[in-house]
Amino acid sequence: MGAKPPTVATFFDRNRSTPASYQVNFEVQDEVASNLVLEAGYMGNVSHHLTAGDFTINQVPPQFMGPGNSQLLRPFPQFSDVSESAGG
Repeated sequence: MGAKPPTVATFFDRNRSTPASYQVNFEVQDEVASNLVLEAGYMGNVSHHLTAGDFTINQVPPQFMGPGNSQLLRPFPQFSDVSESAGG
């Protein structure tokens, strides 16, 4: 009985923070003399809580890596994979 379970579980964490991204653009222009314009600007972007792709939480802990049936050493051995979805 060495076959790994074909069952995969994916879930969405409802308590995960919502991603946010903000862009800022500010510019000031002034004519300081005849035929001379001074212009200064700032452009910025800041993001928080961005998500990556789905990530698995059913990996064998590194301290237990080695020969043998690693499926039995997973946190959820009844599943071949357990992952948290990034949503979408």
